Amino acid sequence: NLNPNNLVETMKAYESSGFPLATLEQHMKRAGISTGYQEKPCLNPNDAECPETAPNKKSGLVPNIGAELTGGCYGFAANYMHWPEELIVGGVKKNRSGHIVRAKALQTVVQLMGEKELHDFWSDTYKVHHIDWNQEK
Repeated sequence: NLNPNNLVETMKAYESSGFPLATLEQHMKRAGISTGYQEKPCLNPNDAECPETAPNKKSGLVPNIGAELTGGCYGFAANYMHWPEELIVGGVKKNRSGHIVRAKALQTVVQLMGEKELHDFWSDTYKVHHIDWNQEK
């Protein structure tokens, strides 16, 4: 189970290697990388691979998947990775408060960038300065 923060702390023992750990930590912080998936609930809290830091490990309770996926969820680098619920589940039925209560399928498409992310990624590069390009196009 990979915990990026713990990995960096372990690497500090070898700081004499000259590796710029402070820079790595800054980049991780900017990207929202902290404990990876170690503090996310486990589908099966009794699984040997479920980390001790999972919120449902000690209780042994199976998470409410609908509640966890309503509104999407954040990935490994939370400031850059937000998975919209439409990309995770399909055929969704919601209750009156907008929470997922049923889904017919797990989605198999992985979208790396949406329109906004793609535009933001390229908008300040020389490759698109000479064209009339915006998020709608």
